[in-house]
Amino acid sequence: MYYGCMKNKTTELKWIELIHRCEVDSIKFITKIGPFWKVLGFLAGLLGNKNFNDKFITCFGKYFCFPVGWLSKNEGTDDGCAIIAHELHHVKQQKKLGLGYVWIGFVLMIPLYALLPMPCMFAYCRWMFERSAYVVGEKVYLEFEN
Repeated sequence: MYYGCMKNKTTELKWIELIHRCEVDSIKFITKIGPFWKVLGFLAGLLGNKNFNDKFITCFGKYFCFPVGWLSKNEGTDDGCAIIAHELHHVKQQKKLGLGYVWIGFVLMIPLYALLPMPCMFAYCRWMFERSAYVVGEKVYLEFEN
């Protein structure tokens, strides 16, 4: 997603700040293993995303779901910070959509994302969610470029 994998004192401090925000929001980190993820990976593959379980981080309400080994590889790096900030923004979006309740917002967000394969105007909602989350992630990433 981002381009570096730099780790230094600044990125480690930002990582600690982001992890603290996750703890305040009661966000849990889980790994994409087990039958649920196999089925979801298969379904994503039918829609053309063959790497869903291996390369993509997924935000399910207050669960951040990572490929096996991602956290240990990216902990405290500029990439890791940018991606956690991106996913935290999705939680903020879900909370706003659910009028203060993350899980209601998550349930409402599912059909908006599910319409992705439809004609382009239906993908507008997904584009809006992702665009603003990528902006947040890029801002965090660019903090380390100077």
